[in-house]
Amino acid sequence: MTLSYISAGMLAFRPVLWCLMLGLLTACGSDDYHYPSVQLEYLSAATGADGAVNQVTTDAGETWPVVSDHSAFRSTPDSLLRIVSNYLITTDAAGRQGAVLYAVRKAISPLPKPAAEFTQGIKTDGVELVSSWMGCGYFNLVLSIKQQSKTHRFHFVEQEVVYDEAAGSCRLSLLLYHDADDDVEAYSARAYLSVPLSHYLIAGISTVEVVFSYTDYHSQQQTVTAVYHSYTRV
Repeated sequence: MTLSYISAGMLAFRPVLWCLMLGLLTACGSDDYHYPSVQLEYLSAATGADGAVNQVTTDAGETWPVVSDHSAFRSTPDSLLRIVSNYLITTDAAGRQGAVLYAVRKAISPLPKPAAEFTQGIKTDGVELVSSWMGCGYFNLVLSIKQQSKTHRFHFVEQEVVYDEAAGSCRLSLLLYHDADDDVEAYSARAYLSVPLSHYLIAGISTVEVVFSYTDYHSQQQTVTAVYHSYTRV
């Protein structure tokens, strides 16, 4: 079983990025300067032969070529992946409309696995849910993690899948796997997770109800429910 993980440096992505933006604004010192109106969003991305992102699809279903990438992000060449990025849509000097990426990181987005496949056991260390919503074929989550220096490991445990072919729906019950590796709870940082749902959209199934459970920092199990319709953009 391969677990998705996030290190202390990866968790610090958003605070560092916004500090960088503030520094750029301060250094400019001109009332005429306007920093680009970037968005921090989950995107589905494709990489080229060099491993750089060359195309992105938003959760609104819009696909854009990457016309400029200011990040140093690289992944597996010629692959598809889920990312979190600060970006904007613009038109370059050649008249091409597309995405400009300012910062990129890979989202934690493994395919859920049944409990039996977690041969070393299931860890349910605490998290705080900041927000959750349905994207384009994904259930997106932003978590707050208390950590210091250890590597935190995440996955999605598939507890139950119930298909209703007559209704064209699937009820998917998931449990968050979180192994904090006995990390010191020194400060809070963000973790970005995205559950892929296409695996459950088999023939005749157009709706997936996700029942997602996690353990909070009071050792209480919490549950959030959301519904995805494959024929609409949520």
